[in-house]
Amino acid sequence: MNQIDVAVCTRNNEKTLRQSLERVIKYASPRRLIVIDGNSNDKTVEIASEFRAEIYTDDGRGLGYARNKALRLGSTDLLGFIDADALIPGNWLRLCDHFRDSKVAAASGANLYGYGNPPLQRFHEWLIKHSEKDVGFVGTVVRRKVLIGVGGISEALQTYEDWELKARLDVHGYRWVWDRNVVNLHPLSMREYLKRARAWARGAAMSGVAASRYEYFRRFAVSPLGGLRLAGIVHPIYAIYYPMVQFQSLIGFLEGAKSKHPIDRIAG
Repeated sequence: MNQIDVAVCTRNNEKTLRQSLERVIKYASPRRLIVIDGNSNDKTVEIASEFRAEIYTDDGRGLGYARNKALRLGSTDLLGFIDADALIPGNWLRLCDHFRDSKVAAASGANLYGYGNPPLQRFHEWLIKHSEKDVGFVGTVVRRKVLIGVGGISEALQTYEDWELKARLDVHGYRWVWDRNVVNLHPLSMREYLKRARAWARGAAMSGVAASRYEYFRRFAVSPLGGLRLAGIVHPIYAIYYPMVQFQSLIGFLEGAKSKHPIDRIAG
């Protein structure tokens, strides 16, 4: 079960890809390394070639299409998805153990966003300890045929496609498990994280499976108190930074809510 194909979807990731793939080879020992490139115009493809990866293109059709292409190209029952800007840990293959349960369709590690950025890293270290569940494709193993069977990964969403997929898996009686003992390292600056928070919330609104608009307003309204609490627990900068994150999330959600929801097939 630990012999799996691994897919890395990438676009213009020359700054992070080499270190990411070095860890993939060292810790995942993939049967096949499949790279789906999004028409990169930097050295991404050249770097992937150094690792003898099978390189394909997404024909400019986006991340969802790239992941679905990887599902079709894979030849093992289990397929790993690893982000081109993430670093998997030495125990990453532990995720495969969860598939002894036939109802598990996906298993994710915890994601340490902001790795190398002390305030952001400390926040996510705290979050990993106290969160009940998270899902995502940063460093994840999936059961290929199950995902294909429920309709694959949404190609209409740029973010939050993971939670939308989880909702469909739930409907079909499958589970997406989260293992907090497998920690993927994801370097991000605080500015980059703010952009991601906005993008995540935009996708959440478009997915139709996220919290309500009221909930996003509520989170922003109470964020100054939450920031003060985190300032004492994590880092003083969170007195200012946490409300900024919640503001960006609110703006992103409102942006997404203005768009026509592309996802209307959860119940199917």
